[in-house]
Amino acid sequence: MSIIVLKPSCHIKELFKMDQDSFIKDFIREKMILQIRADLTIGREDNDLKAFTDEEINEYITKEEESLSRAVLEMYNTYKDDGELNDIPTAPDDWFREFLYIHIELDNLLNN
Repeated sequence: MSIIVLKPSCHIKELFKMDQDSFIKDFIREKMILQIRADLTIGREDNDLKAFTDEEINEYITKEEESLSRAVLEMYNTYKDDGELNDIPTAPDDWFREFLYIHIELDNLLNN
């Protein structure tokens, strides 16, 4: 549990916005990780390859952390700039893939 010390100049509205922004970024990240997991398991099996284990997937995500973070920020900033952040929790999965695949290349893992 973390303790937040409010300065007199900090408004509750700003604090809520910080939490909302973090929630949306975390939501985007989790949706992208679900896509990576699906690609490295079912996606590989669909190509007659052995599915990655949970350990292999976690290692891959750790290795690609910087790229994943860039994808999350790009999606967040794009929808923020367009005034559409509220659409993200109900967005179809292809919205997340659109930004994820710009930064992370999975084709070689799905075909080898």
